Amino acid sequence: MMSLNITLADVAREAGVSYGTASQAMRGVGEVAEKTAERVRAVAARLGYRPNAAGALLAAGRHGRPGRKKPLLVEVLAHPWPSVFEEACAALGYDGKSLVMPEDVDPAGWFRQLWGRGAEGLLISHALDQRGVDWKALDLKRFALVKRGRILPELPVHCVRISSALTVDLSLQSIIERGYRRILACFLNTVSRIDDDVRHGIALNHRERNRGRGVAIRCPRFDFMAWEVESPRFLTKLEKEIERFAPDAILAFPAALFHHLREAGYRIPTDFGFAATALPTSDAEVGLSGCLNQNDEQVRRGTYLLHQTLLGNERGIPRQTNEQNVSPIWSDGVTLPVRVGGRMRPEGAI
Repeated sequence: MMSLNITLADVAREAGVSYGTASQAMRGVGEVAEKTAERVRAVAARLGYRPNAAGALLAAGRHGRPGRKKPLLVEVLAHPWPSVFEEACAALGYDGKSLVMPEDVDPAGWFRQLWGRGAEGLLISHALDQRGVDWKALDLKRFALVKRGRILPELPVHCVRISSALTVDLSLQSIIERGYRRILACFLNTVSRIDDDVRHGIALNHRERNRGRGVAIRCPRFDFMAWEVESPRFLTKLEKEIERFAPDAILAFPAALFHHLREAGYRIPTDFGFAATALPTSDAEVGLSGCLNQNDEQVRRGTYLLHQTLLGNERGIPRQTNEQNVSPIWSDGVTLPVRVGGRMRPEGAI
């Protein structure tokens, strides 16, 4: 049970370490052994310890914003989107705001306004890479910065992301375990060429590993970006691939491809099963199969990384970036039923 009376001294005592060691472990600084740091954080979580962010920054002499009782963190969004950011900030002792950056705004002036409102740190979210903003020209050196995913390569700051390699690996394993033997891996491109190559490489690896097991995996490279999933040119190419390969399952990125396949007249899962490598919770709730994109967990991890960045007195572009990966979780849905003997397993069968 969470208690507001738990102090860092209580955590240190319970974990069997000194106060200084506990402090360094919670802030992610110093030379504390990783096992010790993990033990301290586990004890803190069990006891319900909440770090006082404002107090920590004041004690370190790094909170010079008059008129604010708590430091303000801002999640910068491209579109309105449900987020646990403000909840995650409150748990760490911050004020938190999720704000959409308007498309017609002057970015430099907008970020100056954020600073004027007392913002100390920014969590930069997905889709902002599509705005055409010259991020190198922006003066962000006063903010602590963390971004979601490998977006904006021209902004080399700390990031939290879900591993492309692990999501494709888990997805293909799950599809094969459910009895599918002709899998079309359809991955559209992102702004991260590294992630694109990793997805394709993992699919090729699975193809080679399963070549003698009666499993065929086709993974063509599509020269389209993820936000071009509605492109008639792309959909025409995909339909030709489906006709040529005759898959019994499609693994896709992004998940939105499912809706376009349905609109094109394909019956899923009758014509073929479907799974996605980065499945939004909203799609999982209506029955799509795939690896959850773990948005909430990414936001929570990003918020904590922002907290550590502030306590480390890092602003602007850091000397060394910290990339944290969120592990994927598979979600079973109706779009990928288990197959027995090449056919869908009847509902209720074992």
